[in-house]
Amino acid sequence: MHRLIRCFLLSGVLLAFGGTQAQERRFESFDIGPGPGCSVMLAWRFISPDNLFLSVERSNDRIYWEKVDSCMAQSGTNNFVLDPSPTNGVSYYRLVATEAGSAIYSQTKAIQINTSTDVFIWKGKNPAYVYLKTLSLAGEVFVRDALNKVVSRAAVIDFLATIPAGSIKNGSFVFEIVSEKRKLRQRCNFLSGDVVHTAE
Repeated sequence: MHRLIRCFLLSGVLLAFGGTQAQERRFESFDIGPGPGCSVMLAWRFISPDNLFLSVERSNDRIYWEKVDSCMAQSGTNNFVLDPSPTNGVSYYRLVATEAGSAIYSQTKAIQINTSTDVFIWKGKNPAYVYLKTLSLAGEVFVRDALNKVVSRAAVIDFLATIPAGSIKNGSFVFEIVSEKRKLRQRCNFLSGDVVHTAE
């Protein structure tokens, strides 16, 4: 039985859009990834000044943006927001701080979501790993190349696997999750190490 597996796009060469370098320096860090259930978690650290009004925005085309949440930016603190109902397909996120009437934009991050499934695959900050999260499966994940050769594997512990990405570069790979009761397979295409497309 085959089920569609959720694949996430995290910032990469083709997915990094955003403000000027001076504006982006105001954001010490900005990352996105899967949150609880089918949510998206956004995390950032802002560099001074304190108490700027900050909006978290989402778009499906990078043209029209909608506000997901807002808060006062606190310099030097870690901030987190969950988007409990992200759009199906590719969503783009950015942070917008307002200072003296002008907007300061973070880099734009992209994530691809299929909300009808229960497995996430994404690249994080550390390029040495691909991450896999399930909502209900434990077991082992095998990553196979186009010749069906296992190029990486990892245990799925507490519904999370950290998979060495050594051979997962450009190309098409099948992620096979094997548990006691079932097996799921999903093909994901990678470009420069980032998940860029999900194929059934």
